[in-house]
Amino acid sequence: MVGLTAAILAGGQSRRMGTDKALVVFQGKALVTHVIERLRLLPGDQIFVISRHRDQYPMLDIPVYPDIISDLGPIGGLCTALKLANHDQVIVVGCDMPFINPMLIMKLLEAQKVQEAQLEAQCDAVVPRWRGKSQPLHAVYHRDSLPKIESALTAGTRRLQDLLDQLHTHWMDEAEYTPLEVDGLAFTNLNAPVDLERAASHLTEMR
Repeated sequence: MVGLTAAILAGGQSRRMGTDKALVVFQGKALVTHVIERLRLLPGDQIFVISRHRDQYPMLDIPVYPDIISDLGPIGGLCTALKLANHDQVIVVGCDMPFINPMLIMKLLEAQKVQEAQLEAQCDAVVPRWRGKSQPLHAVYHRDSLPKIESALTAGTRRLQDLLDQLHTHWMDEAEYTPLEVDGLAFTNLNAPVDLERAASHLTEMR
């Protein structure tokens, strides 16, 4: 197996959904199960979930870990993912994104390697953009970027976007991944019951 880590962030409070988003049933399976199945299409050998509710995931056959530093939102989850990673390349995705695109993730992984070879320096993150909006929870990070992230936290950074602006980040715009036929569905977050209905309706229309 290729040395590759994938972390699923499920640490949110799920206020809009009204219950733990990761366990909400969509198309017959929990959202987090959809994410796991897609990540397993990648040639990695480490997948885990990060959640404050570890006891709610007994059905999963992968590890579930709590945030090492709590109440920091996605940045806290990212720090935990990098601390627990066995490998340099770390995929970080949200638990409420059942349409993550394995081909796009492979493109991100490739881009990280290319950036490092060209610049002879560590590429901390490769983050796709969709219609100008960054997608940091469908992205690839370098395990050794953790000290920079911890320094940013000490300095008061709390927004993931602000953090990425401080790291060596390669922003992948649509033109780079258009040949993969990736659309906005890959970055869809199902945050509320109405999002589940819209996504199901969209899938029905595609069939």
